Amino acid sequence: MLSLSFLRISAIRCRNASQPRRLTALLGPAVVGAVLGCQEDAQSPAEPLESSPSLATAAAVLSFNQIDGGNTHSCGIATDNRAYCWGDNSFGQLGDGTTTDHLTPKPVLGPLRFRQISAGWSTTCAVTTDYQGYCWGEGTALGDGIGARRTSPTPVATTTRFRQIEAGFSHTCALGYDDRRPYCWGANESGQLGEGSRNGHSTPIAAAGKLSLREVHTGDSHTCGVTTGNVAFCWGWNNHGQVGQSTLGAKYDKPVRVSGGLQFRNMTTGEQHSCGVTTGDRVFCWGRNLEGQLGDGTRTSRFAPKAVASTVLFDRVTGGLFFTCAESQANTAYCWGGNNVVQGGNGTSDLRTRPFTVDGGHKFAQVNAGWAHACGKTPDLKAYCWGWNAFGQLGDGTTTNRFAPVPVAASP
Repeated sequence: MLSLSFLRISAIRCRNASQPRRLTALLGPAVVGAVLGCQEDAQSPAEPLESSPSLATAAAVLSFNQIDGGNTHSCGIATDNRAYCWGDNSFGQLGDGTTTDHLTPKPVLGPLRFRQISAGWSTTCAVTTDYQGYCWGEGTALGDGIGARRTSPTPVATTTRFRQIEAGFSHTCALGYDDRRPYCWGANESGQLGEGSRNGHSTPIAAAGKLSLREVHTGDSHTCGVTTGNVAFCWGWNNHGQVGQSTLGAKYDKPVRVSGGLQFRNMTTGEQHSCGVTTGDRVFCWGRNLEGQLGDGTRTSRFAPKAVASTVLFDRVTGGLFFTCAESQANTAYCWGGNNVVQGGNGTSDLRTRPFTVDGGHKFAQVNAGWAHACGKTPDLKAYCWGWNAFGQLGDGTTTNRFAPVPVAASP
């Protein structure tokens, strides 16, 4: 389903010669060629959808402490704290020193050991075991003060240590280890860096307000975080209500409290929506809902948190482009919203406005939504992915979209 907002973002991305093939694979050649005027690969067919999931044959299976889905690539931290990435590598976002795509996990170049990783649009960022920030890929979202393409881990230009880092579309944010303040860098045309202006920064700058956050998350042009006191704040573009304010279209260049007065344990940001798990273990979402990504049984956008239409008690929630996923306290994965490339993992391509269980019967201790795919790790630390796979971002050794979770393979 194509929206005006998606056209805005996609038109920007078509400036790079490699972008039309991504959009063609996701939306189909007719839509991309006619609407965006991007002719390269316009006659290439979309990737086929398989009628039933099949398991990839692998020489060995990695175990992961954490896994994350980006735009057209995915990354994870293995149990030895090495970082692995797979999928599209056009910008060096796999970090292996090349720009060669990989259909199975490829170790990130160098001796660094990591505790957390985040796959963004054309970048990847991670925090080492000694809390240093590194990024690789392309653009000012790298935070190295230069913004040139990096095909291997490059230190973020700061002396600040980080607890967590989150790579978005064109900006990145991280949580300070000592002060828990959000530090952001990259594009800032909508105030998504939260420092009180709309000037971009190529190195980290603290957001205004001296918030003490438990976590921070980046969307397309907005950012959200939840404080150690369970209060949700967002900043940036509010064109669909994703900042949690009633002034639609406003751009907030400083953090503002999300309306509604709810207490949240954790949060997430999608492209133009936001969600959180309350202290009562319920999921509430707000912002864009044209594809049902708020999960409230409607397709009406909201400027304040609205409860997801489910009685399930949830642990975590994660937002993608036009869809959302979460894992329950019973370690069952649920998804809702857009499902055009089977990112919902329920065996169909039907849009769903309420949570539904992901097929396959797997238990998940962590699920993370990418642009149009999702990945999760099981309690025994095995990784599975599902959804869009045009660039091998599912890591199963193929480029076939998957209706249900398939195991991430090891490199042969």
